[in-house]
Amino acid sequence: MKTIILSILLFSTAAFTATLEKVTFEDKMKVQGKDLVLNGLGVRLATWVNIRVYVAGLYLEKKSKNENEILNSKGLKYLSMRFKRDVDAESIRDAWTESYDKKFSAKVKKLNAMMPDLKEKDDLAVTFLGEKILVSVNGKEKGQIAGKDFEKATLAIFIGPKPPNKELKEGLLKGE
Repeated sequence: MKTIILSILLFSTAAFTATLEKVTFEDKMKVQGKDLVLNGLGVRLATWVNIRVYVAGLYLEKKSKNENEILNSKGLKYLSMRFKRDVDAESIRDAWTESYDKKFSAKVKKLNAMMPDLKEKDDLAVTFLGEKILVSVNGKEKGQIAGKDFEKATLAIFIGPKPPNKELKEGLLKGE
């Protein structure tokens, strides 16, 4: 009987995970003191030969498949990009610069200053706090950038009308 009870306790406290491209994400996580759930996983493909750059996981307060609902929500959001290959800082900076409207050039310059060379298995994360974003690499804060409009534009890069590739957006919007 003790074995059965112990087995039930161990199973009920086990964390659930999701995996894409051999990259695993926790099903739930606590960010800024709030419980967030994994909304979906998507892969960033680059070039015409579909090189796998990173797998991203989007965490929300509640799951949703609706990009506009997510982009306009005031709730906390967290995006983790786990790299599948080494990417130099210059390439990362170029990608950010190409992704934003020119009106954000000063903020993109600040974001780019936070970007190091990233190695396979590194984690680049953006926390969307409502009026600003917080950028971290491997759990270490690199800086913050204020502005609700910039925050929304940053998330729209991944789930908005012009994502880097459709598989990334579709995966992040699974909401299941």
